[in-house]
Amino acid sequence: MKKILAWLKSHRLFTLALTIILLLILILSFLPFPTPETTPETTPQPQPVTDQFKKLLPDSVDSPTPTTSKLSLVSITPTPPEFESIWSTEKISLTFDQIINPDTISYRVSPSTRTKTIFDDSQPQTFSIVPLTGWQENQTYTITVSQKLSTPNHLQLDSPLTFTITRKLPNLDDLPTQGY
Repeated sequence: MKKILAWLKSHRLFTLALTIILLLILILSFLPFPTPETTPETTPQPQPVTDQFKKLLPDSVDSPTPTTSKLSLVSITPTPPEFESIWSTEKISLTFDQIINPDTISYRVSPSTRTKTIFDDSQPQTFSIVPLTGWQENQTYTITVSQKLSTPNHLQLDSPLTFTITRKLPNLDDLPTQGY
């Protein structure tokens, strides 16, 4: 033990650097990183698409059978144009009628918002967009999915897919009080 202490005293710069690194690791381990928590109660379930967005969908939405000539949108969850959520990092999921190639996922969000894409191999017809800084309340976002989105067989969208969505807070009068 004495040899170790003697070595550390003779290498003060190394000891200082090591101490700073360990303190930074300790501090960073306690910082909260925003991640959307989903539970069966909070996970949004697909809902019928409103009439305003039916023009984006194929004629037969009830049975998502693959077409032979193009890739088509089946659903957007939560359903546009507005969704209620207390979570600003709520994901927006797009489901298509065929398996999509995750390497071809490309989209633009306006106003510009840092996002990440989630693609799960267990749901190969769906990808999700998650804001890293959160969807701002009452801000309308325009999301445009590139026409280059394709299937493994190279079938693509007919044109870029554009929709708008706005995050609203739930009406406080509609929330359960649970005896408070």
